[in-house]
Amino acid sequence: MEDALDPDLVNVLLRQALLIGGLVAILNVGIMSIFASVAFRILGIAQDWVERGSTGVRFLVLAAVCVVWVQFAATCCVWVWAALYMHLDLFTDFEEALYFSAVTFTTLGYGDVLLEEGWRLIAGIEAMNGLLMFGFFTAILIELIRRMRRNFDSNKHHWF
Repeated sequence: MEDALDPDLVNVLLRQALLIGGLVAILNVGIMSIFASVAFRILGIAQDWVERGSTGVRFLVLAAVCVVWVQFAATCCVWVWAALYMHLDLFTDFEEALYFSAVTFTTLGYGDVLLEEGWRLIAGIEAMNGLLMFGFFTAILIELIRRMRRNFDSNKHHWF
């Protein structure tokens, strides 16, 4: 049977996990905000291109670009968490850290890879961060598509 960690050490690790996890979550919120700002800028620049066309294909292309952009943002956030796990020596293999991070960030949580005692709380913080990120970017995507469609419809363009 494996020896349990000293309760005082576990308390120290929990405090560290809360602090470090909170700071990384804040960093990821900053990353998400930058990606959202760039997405709105891209929309502003591409709006003329969409309006010049007479079909909805350009609208759909721009919407697809926004979806890929959001997916890239989520991937960046997952990599930040994986890098943290490697920095804390919680994993010896980056692929395993990245896998754990992706499964945790998306709140899939297979449970086949776990953090060691004292650091488990950080996985919950990552899951909350991922859940909020997906909600945030869902709202951003809906707003981007709403704006594109409003501008497209107001200019009397045909969809196809």
